[in-house]
Amino acid sequence: MNETILAGPAVHEMPLVHSAFTPFYNLWGHNSTFHRLPFQADIATVDATSTSGSPIVATAFALAGFLRPGTGSVSLQNQRLRCEVPEGQKLLVLEGGSEREQYDRYRELAEAPAPPPCPEQPHWRLPEYVTWVEQKAVAAATGAPPPACLDEASVRDFVRRIKALGLPPGKLTIDDGWQGNSTPRIDGYWEVDQRKFPDLPGLAHWLEDEGFVPSLWFGLPRVGRDAPILKDRPELFAGLANTGAEEAGQSRGTYYHEASDTLTDFYREIFARFIAMGFRKFKLDFYYGPRQQMTDLIRCAYTAVKSIDPTVEVESHHPDLFFSRWVDVVRANDVNIQNGWDWQGLTLAHLRACDLCCPDKLINLDHAGGNEPKVSERDFIRHLRLFDCYPDLHRYPVVSLLPDRFGPAARTALREYLERHTEA
Repeated sequence: MNETILAGPAVHEMPLVHSAFTPFYNLWGHNSTFHRLPFQADIATVDATSTSGSPIVATAFALAGFLRPGTGSVSLQNQRLRCEVPEGQKLLVLEGGSEREQYDRYRELAEAPAPPPCPEQPHWRLPEYVTWVEQKAVAAATGAPPPACLDEASVRDFVRRIKALGLPPGKLTIDDGWQGNSTPRIDGYWEVDQRKFPDLPGLAHWLEDEGFVPSLWFGLPRVGRDAPILKDRPELFAGLANTGAEEAGQSRGTYYHEASDTLTDFYREIFARFIAMGFRKFKLDFYYGPRQQMTDLIRCAYTAVKSIDPTVEVESHHPDLFFSRWVDVVRANDVNIQNGWDWQGLTLAHLRACDLCCPDKLINLDHAGGNEPKVSERDFIRHLRLFDCYPDLHRYPVVSLLPDRFGPAARTALREYLERHTEA
């Protein structure tokens, strides 16, 4: 394997071989990590959407990867890949060797700041049940938005159905909708909606009594442009609204937090309340802002949680080497199983990005059966089988759509899937 390290300012070009794998450059809901058409992207400002991996570009025979946090650009024009390395940045170029050898060498040389190691806890490996797709099923039937379709009764019913199916206990994640002041949906204060959850600590204790580990979702780093906290705490936010961010095709005005010691203190106040209630895992959506900004923000959140209780699991969905140092678990982010979407290719692309970019991290296999409640039984089972393509991942399975809506074949397939992908 031939190895070269270029210190900026420098330019490196290499011919395109069929397609370029760009795990850092992806679009939510699309299998766009393989590129054959012209593109240009800056590794710092490209949106970290879907499952965003490390800042590399790879062909069948060569890999070029940026070794430091910060800027740098990758483009494809006239069947040639071009990496521009600014001053202060380094680019590793590897030719020959196996794909695994190339990625291992890149991770070995990358200058990725990391916190002190946190020993893995037994409950991190447990299978996880998430309320989200069941919320979407109720939303499809009622016309209400999914966050509105969550309350204490629905969580208790979710647990009852899991146990009735004979599925093993594990973590139980209460997803988007538990928080109050839902107009705008995320107001930034993260207070509990007392109408829907009059006793959230009591519910957490009940989950423990039922054999489950309480877990909670947060969409922490952004708020809508009408959120009251923007006026109350402007020091927590960065610049003007980013109106270009997209989630599921909907453009929305968004303000992102500004990484700082002040923000870490704010996060510590938030997480301390819920750790005291008994929650042992946080599912964090760090969507869909500039890649470097999201990395800076996860560092604040992780530091805050671990300063309170290092045994609490922190999970998010970017296997980027620089981002994933600051989580315990990386989520192979969800796919929508529906006509017109390359959901098989997208599922495998997410698993590939996780496998190559952060094999040292525990991987959350999100979600069994996909992120849409109208999936057929056939596609539900087909999706489960895709995860078998990566049997050596350090992983745990995630269930968000319960198969009691299907026949015995789906129920059996899910039980067997959980057995295969739950590590002892």
